[in-house]
Amino acid sequence: MFSSDPENPYFNRTSTEQVTVKRLRRAEYSELEGELNQLGLAGLPWKPVALEGTIGPERALYLQEGGVTRRVLKDALHEDGPLKVFSAIERRLIRVTMSKQ
Repeated sequence: MFSSDPENPYFNRTSTEQVTVKRLRRAEYSELEGELNQLGLAGLPWKPVALEGTIGPERALYLQEGGVTRRVLKDALHEDGPLKVFSAIERRLIRVTMSKQ
């Protein structure tokens, strides 16, 4: 979970084995968002989901904007292009998660 919004209910969540919480300053978040967009974030097949506090064990990306939550499941991707984009984004997020701040 990457957020610069203290109003986001997940902002103060504690990291777990399944979910890592990374609190960023707005400028840091904007920079990361730009990098992810360059990798193809917007081109993934996002689907709206109801997010009620539970994030499953599947490999997925979630995006919350304007009160709407969307998700992409890695297992649902069957074409090389979206799979490569998902993997590139996942690798970038892992690197950010592992960095010390």
